[in-house]
Amino acid sequence: MAQISRFKLGLFVLGGLAVLLATMFFLGLSDLFKTRARITTLFSESVQGLAVGSPVKYKGVPIGNVSTIAIQVNDKLIRVDMEIELSAFIDSKPLQRRSTESLKSFYEFFDRERSSGLRARLEYAGITGLKYIEFDYFDPSNTQDIIKQPPDLAAGQFYLPSTPSTFTDLLGMFSTSLNRISQVDFVGISNELKRGLGEATALLSDPDLKVIVQRIESISNNLERSSGALARTLTEERLRTFSEQLETAVNNINTLINDVNEQLAQANVAGTASAFREAAGSVTQAGNDIRGVVGSADETMSTLEVSLQKLNRALDAVTELMSYLNDDPSAMLRGKRQPPMEFKRQ
Repeated sequence: MAQISRFKLGLFVLGGLAVLLATMFFLGLSDLFKTRARITTLFSESVQGLAVGSPVKYKGVPIGNVSTIAIQVNDKLIRVDMEIELSAFIDSKPLQRRSTESLKSFYEFFDRERSSGLRARLEYAGITGLKYIEFDYFDPSNTQDIIKQPPDLAAGQFYLPSTPSTFTDLLGMFSTSLNRISQVDFVGISNELKRGLGEATALLSDPDLKVIVQRIESISNNLERSSGALARTLTEERLRTFSEQLETAVNNINTLINDVNEQLAQANVAGTASAFREAAGSVTQAGNDIRGVVGSADETMSTLEVSLQKLNRALDAVTELMSYLNDDPSAMLRGKRQPPMEFKRQ
């Protein structure tokens, strides 16, 4: 009986150990058998929100975790060590073998990508304030903020430079903007504005300006009244009637001019004919001007007045000529008398 009890006790102990090992394996013991690469980076900014165990991502894909966070006392930089699972990277097959060849291939890959601009960067994980490390590509020619590799880097550790986070970039741009704003001479601008406002106030309060404004208003009112009167006077029906009357008068004048020209040509009176032709030309030109004025309702009133003045002068010339011929009909044959010439005595 004693031997059977010992045998059962041994089976119980072995079963308990097997369950313990299985539980430990499923709870994380299996990670000890995974091949991992070790990457180190340095940050000059605050890593508030980053903790041991924080995720590490490659362009958004989880590839590992933060293993240690420490402060380098010689240069006050924050050193972050990370463990990267090789199984997250595949070529033709997953890199799951725990061998030096897998680690070598991985480090060679990261060395090429580092030359292409691969950098480590702190990013926020939502609005909780927690941070994680993101591997992404940036401009490889920007080496201004690159921290050099520490000389005491252990063998088997790969160094990946960091780049400032988005929040740091925003703070830098904000600081630059504040510096530029501080360089603006607000006092000088304020003085210029005050001086400009004072000059504008003095100009607006100038009595001459008020007189000019009143004159402009008066001219504007006169123009409005004139345009209203012109619109009431120059209606379409009146313009048509006036045009017909003028055309009739011009036709009659042209007929008279043609008859007089024929008689003057037969009488061969040069002086009288020349004067009458000038008068006839003036009448014809006035008639043409009047036709142009009447035919276009958009012509201004000043053009109409000039044309009417020309017509008046032409009619006065015709009237004078007819009166002269009535007083001296013989002028049709001998021409207009010349005034006697006076000779001054020596």
